[in-house]
Amino acid sequence: IGGLFSTCLVRGDGTFCTGTGLAVLDPSSVSARSVAFRGATSIDCTVEACCTGSDAGSVRCWGYHYGDTSGTVQLGEAVADVAPGTRESCALTADGEVCCWPNGPRASASIACFRFLAPVIAIDSIGYDWCALEATGAVMCWGHNVWMHLGDGGTNRSDLPVRALVTEPATALAMSGHTCAVGRTGSVWCWGKNSRGQLGRGYADEMIHRRGATPRRVATRLRFAAIAAGGGFTCGLTAEHDVWCWGDNTYGQCGHRAPRDALEPRRVLHLDDAVGVAAGGYHACVWSAARVFCWGRGDQGALGSGRCTESRCAPVELDLGELENAPPAP
Repeated sequence: IGGLFSTCLVRGDGTFCTGTGLAVLDPSSVSARSVAFRGATSIDCTVEACCTGSDAGSVRCWGYHYGDTSGTVQLGEAVADVAPGTRESCALTADGEVCCWPNGPRASASIACFRFLAPVIAIDSIGYDWCALEATGAVMCWGHNVWMHLGDGGTNRSDLPVRALVTEPATALAMSGHTCAVGRTGSVWCWGKNSRGQLGRGYADEMIHRRGATPRRVATRLRFAAIAAGGGFTCGLTAEHDVWCWGDNTYGQCGHRAPRDALEPRRVLHLDDAVGVAAGGYHACVWSAARVFCWGRGDQGALGSGRCTESRCAPVELDLGELENAPPAP
C-alpha cells in the first residue's frame, strides 16, 4: 500500500514500511522500518495516517492524529478492510458490517457500527469522504464531497450513503483525489478531480469542474481486474497481469520518461501472477505472492533504500529481505 512518500505491506507476521513520513513513525528517515504490528491481515495508508486490521478484530492506527504512538480499536470480530480518514477512520468486518470512530485517544469509546442494504465487501476513504462496495456491486459513498468523490452527479455533502452513478455492478474501488471503480465487464469508471487527466477521459480540467461529479468510463478497450488511485494519477491491473497508468506523470508515476501527463492509459510493465496494484502520492506498486515492483518518485525512500533514489524512477523490484530484516520503528 502506498502512502504519500512511503510504501507499507503486510508479509508473514509483520507490517513493514519504507520511506519517509507518518507510515514509518519517523519522518526524518528514508530507511525501511518494521512497524512491529503483529497479526495484521489488511492495511491502508493516506497522507495523514495508516491503519491495519487483524483476524482477532483489532485495528491499529498511527500517524498525524496519534503523535509518536499508535491507537488501537477493538471490534470483536475479524477485520476485512480498513479506511483511515482525516477526522474519523472506518473498518469493515468479515460479516460485512462497517464500523467508524473518531481519530485520537477517545476512539474506543465512540465506535459506531452500521449495515447497508447488502453486505459490504470493500471500503476506501480519502480525507472526509468514504465509499463502500456492496456485494451487489453498488458503490455507496458519503462525506463532504469537496472533490465530488460521492459520484452522485452533485456537489453537496451527504452524511448518509448515496449511490454512485456507476451503471454496471462494480467489483473493486479506489479513492484518492478522485474515485474509481472496476465494473464486472472489466471497464473502469472514474469521477471527481481531473486536474491531471486521472479520470481517463482524454483531457484534464484546470479547475474543479462539475462534469467530474458523474462517473464515466475510462476511454479504453482494456479490461481491468484491479484499480489504484494515486495523487493525480490512476493505475489498473489487467487479467493478463499488465499494469497501465494514466494522469500525472511528473515523477514517472505513469511509467514513461516524458514528464508530460498521460491523458490515456499507458502500459508500465508486466508481472507474472500479479494479484494487486497500489498507488501513493507520487509512486505506484504491483505485487505477486513473491515479488513487488514499484516506480515513480524514489527520492523519499518509497521504493526502498539502495534501489532508485531519484525523483523519477522506472519500475524497480522492492527488496523484501530488506523490509523483513528492518529495525523496528522508534
